[in-house]
Amino acid sequence: MIRMKRVALLVLLFLLLVPKLSAQRFPAIQGIEFDGDSLTVLPRRPWRAIGKTVGINMAVWGFNRYIVNEDFAHINWHTIQNNFENGFGWDNDQFITNLFAHPYHGSLYFNAARANGMSFISSIPFALCGSLMWELFMENEPPSINDLYATTLGGIAFGEIGHRVSDLLIDNRTTGWERAGREVAAAVVNPMRFFNRLTAGEVGRTHRTSGRIFNRVPVNGVFDVGFRFLADALHTRTGATALTLNVRFDYGDQFGSETFTPYDFFQFKAGLSISETQPLLSQINLIGVLTGRQLVSKEKTVLIGGLFQHFDYYNSEKRVKKNSTTNNLMTPYRISQVAALGGGLIFKHHGGTVKRPLSFYAESYFNAVLMGASLTDHYNVNFRDYNLGSGYSGKLYLGATCKKRWSWLLGFEGYRLFTWIGAEGNDRSQYDPSVFQVQGDESKAQLIVASSEFAYHPGPWFISLTGRRFIRKTQYKFYPNVAFDTSDVQLRFGYFF
Repeated sequence: MIRMKRVALLVLLFLLLVPKLSAQRFPAIQGIEFDGDSLTVLPRRPWRAIGKTVGINMAVWGFNRYIVNEDFAHINWHTIQNNFENGFGWDNDQFITNLFAHPYHGSLYFNAARANGMSFISSIPFALCGSLMWELFMENEPPSINDLYATTLGGIAFGEIGHRVSDLLIDNRTTGWERAGREVAAAVVNPMRFFNRLTAGEVGRTHRTSGRIFNRVPVNGVFDVGFRFLADALHTRTGATALTLNVRFDYGDQFGSETFTPYDFFQFKAGLSISETQPLLSQINLIGVLTGRQLVSKEKTVLIGGLFQHFDYYNSEKRVKKNSTTNNLMTPYRISQVAALGGGLIFKHHGGTVKRPLSFYAESYFNAVLMGASLTDHYNVNFRDYNLGSGYSGKLYLGATCKKRWSWLLGFEGYRLFTWIGAEGNDRSQYDPSVFQVQGDESKAQLIVASSEFAYHPGPWFISLTGRRFIRKTQYKFYPNVAFDTSDVQLRFGYFF
């Protein structure tokens, strides 16, 4: 497993350079359109992709074994044999490790293939096989089912985003500081393509064409800063305050084509919280189209239907009471669906005229969740205080804009996760944490994130006030049921580009 201290720097750089898209969106602005002029076709080199996938694992293992000297990296043929004989289980790593760092690691496998000319579909086995190699051969701990899901499916999502965003950054026509900045940014977003360009001598070489592989891609971005108050519980006046930094990125034109292929458009959002008590990475949301088409296309009204991939991550920590020897506060929320896909509809009605100043926007999704996680009140083994499971989720977003200046946005996300393989009772002595036997406490968790946002955006800047409510109801098999409810408020100031 990837430990946080080895990926912290890469994670931070990735978050700073990969923008976000808010699921509840402001009206589309003009944005920037990237024109690839004469498109570049990357040569298809599957053997080189295989070599780089293996090389990623060898490099990470070598760092863990010889630089950091981690116990899990001491491997031999005996540990490999044990991994095959014992089979897969459920590991006890931290929430951010299992549900963010592993997907990022998987993106390297995926882009080892994409950077060597493989298609989206052809690159998926590289994420899967790279993860299998790591789980079975590169650790002396039992292989983990949840790591396999997160690294493979989460890696596909993060990988394709990195592949497409890095392509926007590449421009072989530029020189000087602009060229250096583009290459550095592309390297952080997609290290595998940068390595290919570096070994081929393309990093410093100028051409008459940009070198991009995607043509005419419209993008919109938003950066905002603000203040946040997260209540200890609903209707309480005590809680955690934080400075927030958010970035958003809209890739592609949802309404500019009749049909769509994987990630022709996607929505990505990431939020950072700077606080004494809250985790730095507080939120990630991703929705990417896999396939779709226009169902209705009129002058002012468009409806799109399709299959979408989802990645959602919400994290918080309990606040420590000052000058108190006890802390009976609860962790507000912890929610993730790292591997989810399902059907969705996107609707837009464009007004904006003097007689009809209102425009409307709506999104709805229903997903199968192959792997997700929710906060638990009992299971606390090693670094894990959350249950793993599978289930389903639904999302509904509604938005209205008046005179292209005022917007009101409503959002609802519901997650239903089932922890099928649970610990029996409160006696943990019967479980060896290193064997990874259970998903957590056997339970059914219902998680809801409801939000409302009011925004004023007269030009390239905006101000918004957002309120959210986090509701959790967990039914345990061996413990009393738990219901917990909290909320937060954010005041944000931002800029469109």
